[in-house]
Amino acid sequence: MADERRYFKVLGKADNYQLVFPITPFPKFSASVDTITQKVYGIGEVDLGYNKNLIKCSVEGIFPHPNNGYDFILDDPHIPNFYVKQLQTWMDNQNDLMIEYYTKSERINALNCRIQSFECGEEDGTKNVQYSITFKEYKTIKLNNSSAIVDGMSVAKSYGSSSYFVGEGDTLISIATKLFGDSSKWSYLQNINNLSNPLSLELGQEIKLYK
Repeated sequence: MADERRYFKVLGKADNYQLVFPITPFPKFSASVDTITQKVYGIGEVDLGYNKNLIKCSVEGIFPHPNNGYDFILDDPHIPNFYVKQLQTWMDNQNDLMIEYYTKSERINALNCRIQSFECGEEDGTKNVQYSITFKEYKTIKLNNSSAIVDGMSVAKSYGSSSYFVGEGDTLISIATKLFGDSSKWSYLQNINNLSNPLSLELGQEIKLYK
């Protein structure tokens, strides 16, 4: 019969060090999205798309003390502080990690992440340490040169001006939708106008359409 026991491990990407939890927790993965809407005069509120939030994984359980002689431990026995110190180091340094929930024959779930929160402590006389950990997805993005992929000059020619002046209720998203027909081009406008806060626009402010 195949070994269908579940395992949970954390792998440090920098040092390639892995920590297999002695008692497998039941990881809870949570994902969500934020929808983006804009009120358009004469139409009402319209849906402009969505942004995916980072996935979170929460686990809780115990790190058992070896002296308790449990016969269901999945890895070589260590004192609880062994696990606590390693997890604390990873969290303090915000190291890139990979968590994996798996059997010997199948990967059930995995996530590139960092530790967002870690709570632990003894709650009885067994010397076991109870813990609660939240892992948060970590991903990097490669930014393209927006000015190279957006033809702002053609848009300006069609619009009849090289600049747009902010009106009542305007946002970068609504301006991008209005001029480029694509709400995602707000980041291009932010870039070429050197805007530190894309949410803060003043009435009458000049927004250049190309450099």
